[in-house]
Amino acid sequence: MFQELTPPEGLVSTESFDDFPGESLNTVRLSEADGKEVCDAVLASGMQGGAAERVDRLDEYLRATA
Repeated sequence: MFQELTPPEGLVSTESFDDFPGESLNTVRLSEADGKEVCDAVLASGMQGGAAERVDRLDEYLRATA
């Protein structure tokens, strides 16, 4: 669930995992280094499923609050 959005700098959200109890509070600060976004590293890490789900939820949230 999104707690705070500060476009285009980042967001704060809570996250839960299917196989782990409880929630974590995540702070994401968006930046670019050497012409590459951190997103590229996440996708290369094998976590693309979770990353894609997070982006989809952010899209839904932004559309609902627009």
